[in-house]
This record gives sequence, C-alpha cells and structure tokens, in this order.
Amino acid sequence: MFTDAPESYDDLSTDYIHQVIDHAESYVRRKVHTNGLENFWSLVKRAIKGNHVSVDTLHQFWYLDEEYFRFN
Repeated sequence: MFTDAPESYDDLSTDYIHQVIDHAESYVRRKVHTNGLENFWSLVKRAIKGNHVSVDTLHQFWYLDEEYFRFN
C-alpha cells in the first residue's frame, strides 16, 4: 500500500506492506506514488459535480461503483 506522509497511516505497516511518499520531499520515488488514486478521486469529484450534481449519501456507494467501473 502506498500512502502519503501523515502519521495516521503509520499503523498500516502492521497489516500491510506499506510504503510512504512524502510530498514535501518528492511526488515519486521509483514505483512509489499516489498519482493513480489522486486521479481516481479527481474523476469522481468531477462526475459528481458535472453529471450527478447532487448525491444522496444513502446511495453514495452506487456512484462510487459506477466511477470505479469507468476507471477500470
């Protein structure tokens, strides 16, 4: 799992193979980066603001599933 540097992610190391990229130092270190995930959330936010305009929290997972399907 690749994450950025906040300390809240430190506990992930106990359950996952965890590598950290500190954006204060660099955005990419060999294969360690968060660009793919940041791209996905950018597309989700654009779809909600552009296509859906309003998202009910009760059905939020359906919107995320749709964007997940499109992304992959």
